[in-house]
This record gives sequence, structure tokens and C-alpha cells, in this order.
Amino acid sequence: MATYAYDMGHQGLLDAMAHAAAETGISGSGLVIDPAAPFHREEYHYLRGVVLARLEGQEPPVRRGDQVVYEDERPSDTFHSENQSGHRRKTLGDTGPYIVYRVWYLGDGKWALSFEGSHEWRFDNSKFKKVELEDVSIAG
Repeated sequence: MATYAYDMGHQGLLDAMAHAAAETGISGSGLVIDPAAPFHREEYHYLRGVVLARLEGQEPPVRRGDQVVYEDERPSDTFHSENQSGHRRKTLGDTGPYIVYRVWYLGDGKWALSFEGSHEWRFDNSKFKKVELEDVSIAG
């Protein structure tokens, strides 16, 4: 998706969501073997969250490409996230900063983030804070 979904106009967003829904339906129909089926499903759920956020008047707390770190600087091995199926967990392996890949709206004012390099996982946004580039120290 070339345009950040939260910046799309109403018509463009609905068109993108309809397209993602159609691809999800076709790839999950059993009529075709589509290795991109998980991507189509993810895209549809992401766009559904964008539409829901717009209907509820919510604005994303961060944007794609923003850098975030742990809010309370607790060790990364204590923070886990459930993936889309809710059955496995992933630990973030270092202290960040993490570059935001997607901002997911879950409803009721709750947000989740996925990061570059592990975009299939979603992490509770309330555990992170945005940092400006000059706030990030580079080791070495």
C-alpha cells in the first residue's frame, strides 16, 4: 500500500478495504492456492481498524516510520505480544528503538503496533513512547 491508510480519503479507504476483502475471500475460497492469503487477511484486518478508528474519531498515537522505545524502560524479555492467532508469543530481543511498521486500531481507544522486522506481531501501544531521532543514542 503506497499511501498511508490513515491519510486516505473516505473513498480511497473504502475502495482499498473492498479490494482487500475480495482478495481475502478469493484466497480463502479453496478455488485457488494462494500463498499470499495470510497477507490478504492481514491487510483486510488492518484496513478494518483504520475505518473503525475513523468512525470512532480516533487518531493514531504514532505513524509508520516513527521510532519508539519502552515507556518504562523495563527489560525487553518481560514484554510479550500475542500474534494474530493468539496462540504464540514473541519477545522483543533488544531495547530498541523500534521502527513502527503499522499502527493497528483494536477498538475502544486501544492501539497496537507492529515493527519492521517483525511485522506479523502486534504489541500493546501503551507500553511504548515515541522518541525523536536526536533522542536515540547510537552505540559505537
